[in-house]
Amino acid sequence: MHNIIAFIPICNLSESLQHYIFKPIAGKPLLYWPVTTALGCDFIKRIVIYCDDTQTQQDSLALPTDPRIQFLNSSGKISTGDSLYDTNILEYAESNDDFEAIISIQALSPLLTSKDLQTGYDKFNQSDIDSVLSVVRQKIYFWKETLEGAQTVNFNIEERSRGHNITDCLMEDKAFYITSREALLRTRCLVSGQIGIVEMNPASCLNIDTPENWAAIENTLLRNKYYMHDKRDFASRAAKIKLFITDIDGVLTDSGMYYSENGDEIKKFNVRDGMGFNLLSNAGIATAILTSEDRRLNQRRAAKLKVDHLIQGAQDKLTLARDLTESLGLDLEQVAFIGDDINDTELLLNVGLPCCPADAIIENQRAAAYICKKNGGAGCVREIIDLILKYHDSGSA
Repeated sequence: MHNIIAFIPICNLSESLQHYIFKPIAGKPLLYWPVTTALGCDFIKRIVIYCDDTQTQQDSLALPTDPRIQFLNSSGKISTGDSLYDTNILEYAESNDDFEAIISIQALSPLLTSKDLQTGYDKFNQSDIDSVLSVVRQKIYFWKETLEGAQTVNFNIEERSRGHNITDCLMEDKAFYITSREALLRTRCLVSGQIGIVEMNPASCLNIDTPENWAAIENTLLRNKYYMHDKRDFASRAAKIKLFITDIDGVLTDSGMYYSENGDEIKKFNVRDGMGFNLLSNAGIATAILTSEDRRLNQRRAAKLKVDHLIQGAQDKLTLARDLTESLGLDLEQVAFIGDDINDTELLLNVGLPCCPADAIIENQRAAAYICKKNGGAGCVREIIDLILKYHDSGSA
């Protein structure tokens, strides 16, 4: 086992990429994701963010408070621009000797996970491995140009139609590298000796600076951020919850409007959501429904669910939620709220545990700490209740 640190240089990025570091993606600045990924690894003793202006960087990232995070100003020397020969990491290693090994993490890799780093670390600790780098598998038909004309590199053109004879290639995606300090200073390269590889999600090699790829990466983050990055954060928030609030239309229902032949309005509710309210009550967590509608149908459903508080005709949900919590002697940090539409966004941005159904609007997905796998009316409320109770019972992350 090694005394290992993580190193994230942002001063070596080109001017065209610098501004992306603080651009929000999936509700957080881009750099938030690789930093919190490193925080999720207990074997990492320190996380060094190497930058041009430490105060500016710290104020702009909204990172969790953790003593392992360290911002350092670079000397201003120009990096080579090649991740394998990054002069920033060499500069740091030359002036610091309180670590044995280092993980260099690319600042523009939001899809990197703690599991990826753990896999790399485990491989690095094998007796026959001196360094590790991340790669993605590419099944691409490669050609080369010669004096005799174009020639294939990794496949037989006569058998191409079969598709099975192509040779897979492993492409360096620059997400992370691991090496010892001694080898780094001796070879001045991030990989040397016997090199191990960690195969990454192919999406990790997308260029973050194109609008199409940015949208694709954000979608992946939104759908997987709880599982990839925020599980510990979610757990600590869930342990504090004393009040659970939900919207009705689009959350407890599928947002459809159904009418009988007599013109009566009908809504479809999910029975598993109903059981969830009973589970919350047994756990001592208060419940509330906060809806902009005012319907007797809602009153009947709330009564059947034995909801503690029903607030209808809610136009300013944040103010009403704040008034409710104050009357209960609570604050918004102790509130979980699940909402799907634009009139829920402001409240989601202010509660301790914001959640939304899988089919919520994109603004709510960005604000949420958890996006349900299920749509509104399909059991999404029960899904989030089960998760809250899992961590609430344990009382810890």
